[in-house]
Amino acid sequence: MRPGASSVTVAGSHRLIEGVSLHLTGQPALARVALEDAARRGIVVAPGINTLALAQLSLLALDEDDLT
Repeated sequence: MRPGASSVTVAGSHRLIEGVSLHLTGQPALARVALEDAARRGIVVAPGINTLALAQLSLLALDEDDLT
């Protein structure tokens, strides 16, 4: 594991959880910011977090009827 990867993974997972909770409590704009950040943080060192964040962003888009 590369140096600092653990802190990136933890930060990404926290942002993922934050984004999901914001989405579920009806705050889509804030949820989108948190989920996009989680996806960016996870892309290299935590692909699972990246995948989950992108999936949640897809659900957010469906809720907003943004099917582009």
